[in-house]
Amino acid sequence: MSSLIVVLFFLLLLSLIIFLAFKLNKTTSQLHAITNQKKNIEDRYSALELVDDNKENVISIISHDLRGPLNTLNSLFSMWNDDSISLKEFTDLKPRINSQLQSVIFLLDNLIHWSKINEPGNIEAFCLEEVLQLNIALLRENAGIKSIRINMEMQAKVPVYGNKNQIDAVVRNILANAIKFTPVDGQISIVAKLNGRFMELSVIDTGVGMSDIQIQKIIDKEKHNTTIGTVGEKGTGLGLQLINKFVYGNGGSMNITSKINSGTNFTVHFPLQQENDLVL
Repeated sequence: MSSLIVVLFFLLLLSLIIFLAFKLNKTTSQLHAITNQKKNIEDRYSALELVDDNKENVISIISHDLRGPLNTLNSLFSMWNDDSISLKEFTDLKPRINSQLQSVIFLLDNLIHWSKINEPGNIEAFCLEEVLQLNIALLRENAGIKSIRINMEMQAKVPVYGNKNQIDAVVRNILANAIKFTPVDGQISIVAKLNGRFMELSVIDTGVGMSDIQIQKIIDKEKHNTTIGTVGEKGTGLGLQLINKFVYGNGGSMNITSKINSGTNFTVHFPLQQENDLVL
């Protein structure tokens, strides 16, 4: 009889242990589920905060940086229509008018890229030299206003592989920044060469240079960084964010070396088309 009681006791004890283990496992699973839900909520909240910040950033750009050049153009043409300025005076202002128009077009282009920043793009092999030539031609008049010389050296002519529109935006923004921060009679050198499985593109200017803190702000893509150019050119910081996003998004990398009053070397690496990337 006593043996039966002992057996029943152990069976009851075992059942209790199994029951407690089951409850503990269930509780642990629930805790994991709650933790995952909390993390998902936090991630969504962070994403919404980022979207809200981006929205405010774009609204600020449209309301201030875009409206400024348009107001200037409107004033100039109003003065022309009212005969407040002569034909010669208006002609003399043509470089300024062109610069303002280029500023508006450039800003609108960046806003379009920004609006599509998270959209998947078409990946293809293309000639980097053509992209460079196109952007030099596009920005040559801006450089000419400051008598800045632009030299290009293509040490290799191998197709790069990536989103052509995004890499085009990278090149244009880097070159525009070099012009912005290079003083009158300065020089910009563009050098493209092979570096392993990458095309290395360096834009070297004789501009005002940057401190280590300024370089870190550019590398830190979460920060909005903008500085006035050598002749008062304004910026939005949007171009630097696009450079960060598009360089790394296309499998590349970037490096900046600079010294105050000694110019800047902005180097990016774009992947080359590999054999396994070819579509047969």
